[in-house]
Amino acid sequence: MPQLDSCTPFRGVPEGLPPEESLCLLLARKTFQPTFPMEYYAALIEAIHQRSGWKRVLEIAYYADIYPRLFQHLSRLDAKEIPDEVLWGLKTFTLGNEKRCLGLQKELFGLLDFLQGQGLRVLPLKGVILSQELYGGPTLRVVRDIDLLVPRGEAVRAVRLLRELGYNWKVDEAFFERFILPGNHAIGMVRESQGGSFPVDLHWELVFPSFGVPPLPQVFWEEGVVGAYCNTPLLSGRKVFSTRPEWTLLFLALHAYHHRFALVDNLADLNELSLRREIAWDVVEEVAGRYGWTEAIRLALTVCHRLFGTEVPKTLRLNELPFWVALFPSPSRDHPFKGPKRLHCLCHTLFWPTQTDYQFLPLPPPIRSLYFLIRPIRGGAAVVYRTITAGLRAFFHFVSLFLGNKVT
Repeated sequence: MPQLDSCTPFRGVPEGLPPEESLCLLLARKTFQPTFPMEYYAALIEAIHQRSGWKRVLEIAYYADIYPRLFQHLSRLDAKEIPDEVLWGLKTFTLGNEKRCLGLQKELFGLLDFLQGQGLRVLPLKGVILSQELYGGPTLRVVRDIDLLVPRGEAVRAVRLLRELGYNWKVDEAFFERFILPGNHAIGMVRESQGGSFPVDLHWELVFPSFGVPPLPQVFWEEGVVGAYCNTPLLSGRKVFSTRPEWTLLFLALHAYHHRFALVDNLADLNELSLRREIAWDVVEEVAGRYGWTEAIRLALTVCHRLFGTEVPKTLRLNELPFWVALFPSPSRDHPFKGPKRLHCLCHTLFWPTQTDYQFLPLPPPIRSLYFLIRPIRGGAAVVYRTITAGLRAFFHFVSLFLGNKVT
């Protein structure tokens, strides 16, 4: 068996990663053959076994939301170095995800039938449909909610229709129209039933407005969306709106940018879609340039290239990543903006009212301008509280250590 140290370079894996992270990145893909030699996987598994690193593999699989594919691939490898408890843990996570996905799939189809029957243009994002498209099964991505995209001008009507179906939210319609719709990109709603909880994120934009990315153009609903009967076993002839492959790639890249590249599963999706031959990269570049998304798209594709070895045109890659981009596994991200953009984003975060502010103090409509004063006060109080509690914890920890040493 080939020997492998913790910094062995290999195509498709960033240099310097420990074997635990390298294995997770390789197995987050749809398939591990024939891109990489099986001897390399065997060497990785042996190195992890020698380092007693399987607990770290489980942690990454869970927090990076890639455990369904890790379980699928590790089960097929059938290596004696993989402990049974690791496979059992991955299987437990995976079975829970399968049950949740099947419930959300049924709920999604009911929502699409109802909303489209009301004449609403609605596009399912990510979820079980993307899982089927990219990985060949509706449960091979971790799915925790239903993401729907509607035109901004139809967002209020979409919320009303969802409320008719029993979906609840924490604000009234007037607050939504005045503060949430212009100042956010989505709102979360939940329907509770005996069959479980069904959360829906209703989007009218893809990226938080203060992140400096131009909004989704209205023309998208004419040139980027296609409505067709899907003959896959998952959709069984159901008519749904879907996006052309180039627009799906743009959506995934913008979603990765929105989360500052902290979601490994989203980057794995972007890698899988980029491998498809039907992607017209000239269209991707042209649309990104036309709508002012070039910077965000280049960043996302460069991160994907560094992590997965994704082959993308050089015109859509950067030679160097900004200082705030940390490749997987990454610590907390710094703010992705400098200068006026950073100031705009910080001011928006500090002053613009959110759903949480309404829950904290539901003011009547005539005096809701006071939220612009309440939000920074509430936010400042929360920061002071967290600082004091952290200081007290550190103080008592020091005292306990001091007393323990004194007794000894």
